[in-house]
Parts: sequence; structure tokens; C-alpha cells
Amino acid sequence: MVCMLGFYIFDINDVETIKKQIQYKYSRKERIGNHPHTQAVGKWNEKIDFDAVLYYDKASAFIFQKMAEQKIPVWFVMLSGEALEVTIDDITIKRSYFDKGGQPLKQEVSFVLEAYYD
Repeated sequence: MVCMLGFYIFDINDVETIKKQIQYKYSRKERIGNHPHTQAVGKWNEKIDFDAVLYYDKASAFIFQKMAEQKIPVWFVMLSGEALEVTIDDITIKRSYFDKGGQPLKQEVSFVLEAYYD
């Protein structure tokens, strides 16, 4: 296991990259002849870009799509123990290498996850 999204567990060979981005918000006010004034607004935003490649797994991309359509937070747990409740903001599914029945043998799935806080 490398991580879990909702109830789906990814194997170590499925995951290509995980990128975490934290953005701290500031309001800026430019002042003539002086340094700009900044003020912290709110807390922060955390986004995670997550790429996985799934081979011979026909149902997974459909499961992720249904998770995103529900628009409810799910748990994202990494092997390091870090756990965040996230919403799936964006999902991209690329299918290739089809078998004789038209089923994809390779599916590349990219997520943009945003940390969810009450």
C-alpha cells in the first residue's frame, strides 16, 4: 500500500507522483514611496496533485469518478501516516491499450485534491 483515497488502496507501483502545495494568503496594499503593506487573511489552502497509472483494473476510474461526483469529503491517507480529509476538485482519466473487447488495459488517473476543513 502506498496510500488510500476514500476506500480505494493504491499499490506502490500504481503511484507516479504526489505533489503537495500549501498556499498562504496575504492581502497586499501598495504604498507610494514606502514598502508594500501586507496582512495575513485566513489560514491556508492545501492542494495535492496525485497521479496514478492503473493496469488491468477496469472499475477503478469509474469508482473515482463517482467519488468526485458525490462532492463529499473523503480521507486521503499516505504511507507516511499523514491523513487529510479532502475533496476531489479535478479528475482526469486517460485510457489506452484496449483489449479485443474494448476494455482499457492502462488507465492514467490524475487528481487535484483540496484539504477540507470545517
